[in-house]
Amino acid sequence: MSLKNFLFLLLFFSHYISLAQKKDSLHVSFFFDGYVSWIPSSGKAARPPYVVNYVGLNSAGLNFLSGNLHYRHKNFRTTLGAMAGEYVQKNLISEDPVVRNIYEANIGVSIIAKENVWLDVGVLPSHIGIETVPGFKNITATRNIISDITPYYETGLRLSYAPNNKWYIAMLALNGWQRITAPLHAIGKNWGMQIQYRPTSYLLINSSSFLGEIPEFEKIGVRRIYSNFYSIIDLNPRMQLTLGWDWGMQGEKAQQWNDFLMMYRYIVKDKKIFLASRLELLSDPNRLFIGNSNMMKEAKYQMASLNIDILPLSNLMLRTELNYLIANQPILQNMSFSDQHQLSLFFILSAQLDYKK
Repeated sequence: MSLKNFLFLLLFFSHYISLAQKKDSLHVSFFFDGYVSWIPSSGKAARPPYVVNYVGLNSAGLNFLSGNLHYRHKNFRTTLGAMAGEYVQKNLISEDPVVRNIYEANIGVSIIAKENVWLDVGVLPSHIGIETVPGFKNITATRNIISDITPYYETGLRLSYAPNNKWYIAMLALNGWQRITAPLHAIGKNWGMQIQYRPTSYLLINSSSFLGEIPEFEKIGVRRIYSNFYSIIDLNPRMQLTLGWDWGMQGEKAQQWNDFLMMYRYIVKDKKIFLASRLELLSDPNRLFIGNSNMMKEAKYQMASLNIDILPLSNLMLRTELNYLIANQPILQNMSFSDQHQLSLFFILSAQLDYKK
């Protein structure tokens, strides 16, 4: 991670602000996500390799910082974003250092304006999963296990169609499973689809899928099929329930994995105090995501959490989360620390600043 690169990218797209006239649409946003963690351990331990958010063990850190520009002029739109923080160091370690500070970089054109059909090209937010990188946008304070092991970003072409406020359909041609730097010919080998349906104002149904090659197995042509399904239900003005199921299969032997997720949010005081709880069950029989390949035992994880969010200001959130993780293998990376139960406490400060014109 290079803070200089982050600042350079912010300066690079800041000159677009002068382009926005009264007839154009301009949205500038900033996100901040800092934390303090308490995770009982012994010796020099580290969090599991699949964790890419809040990676510090009994420490304070800057998880994520970003500045983003969204600009639209008639049938053209563009999004440029720069980022820094521990998330960048962890999740983009396999990318070229030149591009590690890119959060988003895409342009889009409206093909059929009346039907709201858009073609976007570049680095895009992932179409898979319910959670995103800025903590301010997520229901729970920390990320779900499945969110950290599936893409947060993707690169390629996205053709989207939103005829009304009930339907959103997108087809994607991608260069891989969470990739920025990859050969252009890979775009023809990786495909994605997303369908969202909102039959009523209190129900959202989402289905996202991926079919393509796995980065570490591209030379031998190992294929992955991935399905992400979730539904968000507003039980009443104060209660919201989210149900999710992720399923995947890859290789000639059709190795599979499953993840079941339930999240519940309760509004204690409108726009001021929120409570959220989570239950997640992950099964990875062939260890495709979890742990190292030398351990033959099937990976099974169960996590439960409770968080309290307080908003002293509309753009500032103070979050406290207590979560408990149970696994059938050592959770922390430390040969002398073999505990399969992990209690964690996080204090998180999340902020979002917006400017619209």
